[in-house]
Amino acid sequence: INTLNSAGYATFSCKDNVNISGAEAYKASVDGETITLTKLTGYIPAGTGVILYSEDPSATFTLSVPTSSDAAADVSNNDLKATTQAGGSLAPFEANSWALGDGQEFLHFTGSAYIPKRAYLVHEKPAGAKAMRMVFAEGETTGIDATMIDTATREGKFIDGSKIVIIKNGTKYNVAGQVIK
Repeated sequence: INTLNSAGYATFSCKDNVNISGAEAYKASVDGETITLTKLTGYIPAGTGVILYSEDPSATFTLSVPTSSDAAADVSNNDLKATTQAGGSLAPFEANSWALGDGQEFLHFTGSAYIPKRAYLVHEKPAGAKAMRMVFAEGETTGIDATMIDTATREGKFIDGSKIVIIKNGTKYNVAGQVIK
């Protein structure tokens, strides 16, 4: 039995092929400072790093050996690397390694050694970045998590139909910075 962290996340890797139940498994792809998580179906191939998620942070997940009829998950384009892989282990790369934080972010990893059975994001560090934000592939793609209006300054961002509207000093702008009448 394995546990998630306080926000319902965990990273995981295994030297064997495994089915995971009790949590959803995701691969991660990086674009700038955003990590997009794509849900995986099927068994996780040996040596693959994945992120596990459950809406219930107190949930546990279990592992089982796949049968010959189970299909492997599509783990291509996955920037999460396993620390314990079939045939060897991954050496730390301090300049471009990231470890899962307590929330929806990966923090720049400064440790001297990886922890076995954990997956780490291995990707070139964006200039000045200290953390990378996670989003789900099937979620919102606008980058706006919620409607935010500061009534004191009359500033905010919101979605009007299918368009993003930004209010600055009471004036409405589109994402290109053009004034909206």
